Amino acid sequence: MIDTRLAGQTVLVTGGSGNIGAAISRAFAAQGARVAVHHLDRDPPAPAGAGWAHVTPAAGTADELAEELGNGSFAVGADLSEPDGPVRLVREVADRAGPINVLVNNAAHCETPDTVDTLTHASLERHYRVNAVAPGPVQTGWMDEELVARAGEAVPMGRVGEPDDIADAVVYLASHQARWVTGQVLQVAGGHAL
Repeated sequence: MIDTRLAGQTVLVTGGSGNIGAAISRAFAAQGARVAVHHLDRDPPAPAGAGWAHVTPAAGTADELAEELGNGSFAVGADLSEPDGPVRLVREVADRAGPINVLVNNAAHCETPDTVDTLTHASLERHYRVNAVAPGPVQTGWMDEELVARAGEAVPMGRVGEPDDIADAVVYLASHQARWVTGQVLQVAGGHAL
């Protein structure tokens, strides 16, 4: 087994309680990491005459997942669309678990000071590794059987992705084995982007 050197590390996974986020949270916990499972306490109301295509996991889902994960994992709620939401989230996690070793921006509205597109030499001097995962079509419940079949035909590997496919790539990028990888966008799409 490869030692990813993630055991005992604190990992914050935004949007970490459902679908791909839950798979990422489980993958880090399997490596021995303490996972801060971020969740949105409530969906804001949809605009009049519209509905949300994405459903936020039910209240309590993040708590149940954190208990399942073990390793001192815990749930933490924050609305990242609020101006001070990201700062409050990071402070709460740091207060409960100490420094955050790995941040996985899996939720919408989340920003970091450096992104793959704005990475500079100065930001690298802070010893950050900034990478991104670009998933292809992933079945998280939004595709019916017909769409899964059609999407699978468009993917050279012959199938749509599963949340665990994305989670494994995220864990790799955070692992010791990727210590010299930064500024990259990893296509995890079964060849869909070729």
